[in-house]
Amino acid sequence: MKKTLLILLFAALMSTAGWADLMNHPVTVAHVGGEVRWSSIALGADGIAHVVFSNITPGEDGNTLFLSVGDILYVKYDGTTASTPMKINGDHPGMQPEITCNSKGKIAVVWSAPRENSIYIRVYDPALNGWQAAEQVSDSGAWEPSVAIDSKGNITVGFWAEAGVCFAKSKINGVWEGDAALSDGGTRCMKTNVTVAPDDTFWAVWSQRTCDNTGFCLYETFFSKRTAAVGWNDAQMVNSAGLSQELPFIGVGPNNIPWVAWGDTNDAEQSAIVVARINGADNPLETLTTRGTQHGPRVVADIYNNCHIACQQGAGDWGNGILYMTNKGGSWQAQMMWGGDTKAGGISTDSFGNVAVCWGAYFGGGGSDVYINSVDAIAPRYFLPPVNLTAALSVTKIRHAPSISYKLGWSANPNNTDSFLAGYKIYVQENGGSYQPLVTVSKTTLTQTFDFTDLSKKRRFAITTVNLIGGESDRVAFF
Repeated sequence: MKKTLLILLFAALMSTAGWADLMNHPVTVAHVGGEVRWSSIALGADGIAHVVFSNITPGEDGNTLFLSVGDILYVKYDGTTASTPMKINGDHPGMQPEITCNSKGKIAVVWSAPRENSIYIRVYDPALNGWQAAEQVSDSGAWEPSVAIDSKGNITVGFWAEAGVCFAKSKINGVWEGDAALSDGGTRCMKTNVTVAPDDTFWAVWSQRTCDNTGFCLYETFFSKRTAAVGWNDAQMVNSAGLSQELPFIGVGPNNIPWVAWGDTNDAEQSAIVVARINGADNPLETLTTRGTQHGPRVVADIYNNCHIACQQGAGDWGNGILYMTNKGGSWQAQMMWGGDTKAGGISTDSFGNVAVCWGAYFGGGGSDVYINSVDAIAPRYFLPPVNLTAALSVTKIRHAPSISYKLGWSANPNNTDSFLAGYKIYVQENGGSYQPLVTVSKTTLTQTFDFTDLSKKRRFAITTVNLIGGESDRVAFF
């Protein structure tokens, strides 16, 4: 493995002197009678928190991982009220759930069903105002699924098989493609994680074992990407520096440049948390912590492209809290959030700059609590359509080439926060049909003119405000 310099940012991060008070809005969103072993959070485009977690009740757990399954429960928290936990997994007991939202309000939950060697998904469709039936994604593997949804509703799920193959499977334009093996079939791989960028590029990372000519082997982190139209490109290594690179996670902000975090792990299973940027050149690394028993560093990027990481501290099933780290403000800071018998929390960010972490704490016979903490208080946040809409129509009566011109105008809604906005999207409706997207313009553009030579169609125009991650306000019509 190539020996390149790792930048040790703060050797004493794990001491209490290094902790900051970065998140100061803790809330308990659920209490259940069983053991919460995995949890995940997604902040919607409206700022509302969606949480899933596994609840293993007495009699369901056992001495092997295959028996450590139970209900997958979903909770919605609007900043005032947490909903009653809803069982999401139907007749497919599971573990290792993950949740995501896209900019249009679609929600997806995936989980592992190891007794069936399968991955399942369940989707909330805002157009239908309800949860759809659970679907089996694949029976090629059953471990640590992750999920991403692009702005058009296309879905990609990442997972891996016990045999050591890393997969992604995508549902494009409503149709599931086949399982795509991301990793080299000749070497063992594990821990696939996927995300999607604002430009609708899907990204995947995974750990892949590499060996030198002496037979010495370590895991290294690889990545690939795809779009809805073009499949996965050839795998590339992120950065070869360090020791064994384990449990990678990926997140990406508005600049479409991903952050990847993993544990740089020695023979004693002691990890230092590392983060890299896939910048298309050298993919520079930063080492954020000293070595310790810590793993699974979840990573996201906020609307300002700052990096945020949540990492379980302590042994796998019996951790002692979540370490939150961020480079917001230009330098890395850390905050410890305690919790008894913590396992594998989650982290998310929204289109208004908020960041939230979730985790569970198990109290034996007293059951488990599920917590959220966030930079800003969780609350519904809406962005509004433009105001003062005007439309002017003119016809050019040239005998052989008549045309019609529509000049549209609008003003920014004064109740929006300008720094959260990207621009406006204009739609056209022809002859009473459905509205179709016509053009997206910057937030400084307040007029637009469209010319048509087909005068036989009746047209109507509408507009939305678009935020930094592609979310849209309600659509309003010009006339």
